[in-house]
Amino acid sequence: MALPTSARRAKARWGFWRRVVQIGFLAAAALAASRWALGVGTTSPEASCPFGAIETLAAQVRGGAFLRNLGVTNWIALGLVIASGLLLGRAFCGWACPIGTLQDALAALSRRIFGRRGPYPWRVPRWLDIPLRWLKVAVLGWVLWASLTALVPPLAPYCPFRTLFAPGGSAMFSWGLMATLALLSVMVERFWCRYLCPLAPCSPCSTASGLCGRA
Repeated sequence: MALPTSARRAKARWGFWRRVVQIGFLAAAALAASRWALGVGTTSPEASCPFGAIETLAAQVRGGAFLRNLGVTNWIALGLVIASGLLLGRAFCGWACPIGTLQDALAALSRRIFGRRGPYPWRVPRWLDIPLRWLKVAVLGWVLWASLTALVPPLAPYCPFRTLFAPGGSAMFSWGLMATLALLSVMVERFWCRYLCPLAPCSPCSTASGLCGRA
């Protein structure tokens, strides 16, 4: 059933402001990456990643030290993600995460190429979608296990955020994986977020709609 005109306008305004916020966070991440690559910035963009707090947890408990390029700002970022998840549902995942924004752009590109009724982005059937979603829990478990003895963030070679926004140490393997994830995101909307992102099981935005509803 078609939405009333007023509802369509409200949805369009909501979508417009969501895009503005997404572009703002993406631009901030790109600026931080540029400063880091040029040697102007003193803090790696990795220090703004909320999942970095999970990666460095074992090292902090073990000896009070942070893993490479991580710091207290990772804990602040994780706290903000949890708070926004409790209050606003998928606020971080849908509005602020630069990787989510880029995947939205790839999904839009896919619809433009194949058409809205085309084969891609592929709507994964429920019988396959539900089991695949457990992959991110497996990734989280592996990271927690690897972090027990790690000196550098275990997810670093596989993380699309680090590959794109913390340049300088990214190997060809990481860029190859990034290209694969980009292709998969054209085929399946938000492939990384849906099936592989280990932050999702740690944050309320993966399960709760929040006091203010889903963002």
